Amino acid sequence: MLTLATVIGVDDLPVIVDLMSQVFELVLCWLQIVPSYRESQRETKSNSQLYCVDLACAIAMCGNELADILSKCFGGCRRASALFQKFGANYLVEGQFARTDQIKKAGFMCSLVNKFGNMEGFTKILRYLSTGVNSAQMTCDEQTKMPL
Repeated sequence: MLTLATVIGVDDLPVIVDLMSQVFELVLCWLQIVPSYRESQRETKSNSQLYCVDLACAIAMCGNELADILSKCFGGCRRASALFQKFGANYLVEGQFARTDQIKKAGFMCSLVNKFGNMEGFTKILRYLSTGVNSAQMTCDEQTKMPL
């Protein structure tokens, strides 16, 4: 909403970065607690509207919304993409990069992706997605896998 009502300047970026950092923390918190909600996730398979009246089911099923918000933090919508294009490399959040060839073009966005990676966000997402997978046989255990 902020980008619809006003023109964003460099002075506004610390607040935006702080909001994105809080979104990252929310996603990581959800990834930490969601394994304890497996039974609630299974219950929603038989009643897809259960999240409306059951808090545990709502917590268990909000992963899609959190993934959508996270993708927007990484430029997955037109407004976020425009913000990243506007500031390019003028505002870097994290200074250590594996690749520096894209810094001049998309440094602001890359630095936020880097920040999430430094919080072990991608590792935790991969761990969540692989829960219940026997990597030796590449088979899934129906009792422990995370329903998607």
